[in-house]
Parts: sequence; structure tokens; C-alpha cells
Amino acid sequence: MSGATSVSDSTGQGSGEDISGTGTGMGPNDEGTSSGDGTPSDSGSVDACMPPSAPGQGECPGACDSCRGGRCQITCTGRSCEDATVSCPDGWPCDVVCSGKDSCKTANIECASDGECTVNCDGVSACEDAVIECGAMPCAVTCGAQADACDTLNVRCGASNTQVTCAGSYEIDLDEGDGGCACEGIDC
Repeated sequence: MSGATSVSDSTGQGSGEDISGTGTGMGPNDEGTSSGDGTPSDSGSVDACMPPSAPGQGECPGACDSCRGGRCQITCTGRSCEDATVSCPDGWPCDVVCSGKDSCKTANIECASDGECTVNCDGVSACEDAVIECGAMPCAVTCGAQADACDTLNVRCGASNTQVTCAGSYEIDLDEGDGGCACEGIDC
């Protein structure tokens, strides 16, 4: 199955880019009832694989390095998250950036159960042997072209669309679970 999700930048603004590979902007069981961005159309239905993610409310949670546009930003540089558990806070869409050599190597990255999640692995062995656990909301993982950036990465897909996009060839394990939505690797 395949559905659409959009990429958000660090300001929390969606690019509108279709990363489903289908170009339709529709989910697997969608007959044109949703606009593909999670908003209901005339019939009032929402694509179950692309539910809308509300921005976080209140003060920026302590787990975040910063918050922008209602999104939690967690930045792992150098080896700051190597062998660590990185947990996105509940109630907040979350962007995890693993930037630099071994920055999230062998880490366990836990997306919140109720917030959209993006993980960007950019650096030599940045997410090598890491585990990313997606929640119930859309999850997008991007692997850079650096050596072993995402080699032997394990992504546990959640209940909504999960997509791993690679700029290099990596051995990635996609655990589909029982979500029933897209769980796919592109160019990996």
C-alpha cells in the first residue's frame, strides 16, 4: 500500500512535497475524499494513514532543544546521542536531526504516539545500527549519502504512513507491524 505524506522544514512549514512516490496525494483506500494533506474534503473524511498532526501547545518541553512553529526540535551533533534513547515528547510533532559522525549510532529514537515525526540522518554512520520507533502519526526518515549513514537501521513503522528515503544504498530493516498503512523505503 502507498499513501502520501509531506515533509516539514525546521520552521514547521510543510513543503507540500509528495513523498509517497505515487504523486496522487491520496492514501491507499482514498477515493478522492481527502485532499492528501489530512484535511477533510466535501465528504468530511480524513485519510486514516495521513491524520492531521496538531502543533504542540504551551511551553517547549524539556526533551526538546528548541521549539519552532509548534514542533519539537531535537538536535544530535557529534556523538551526543550515540547509544542513547532519544524520546519525542507526547503531544508535539517532533523533528530529530542526527548530524555528524556517529551522532545517533546505535541510538533508540522514540517518536511520540500522538505527533508526526521526522528523523534526518546526515553524517558518516549517523544512524548506523539505530532503531527508530514510529508512533501513530506519519513518520519520515531521511538518510544522507555519507558512508554508512543509515546502514543496518531498523525502522518500526507505526499506525500511519512511514517512509524512509535514502540518498545512498543501505541495508535497512522495515518492520511493518500491523499498522496497515505505507511502510516503505525509497532508494535504499
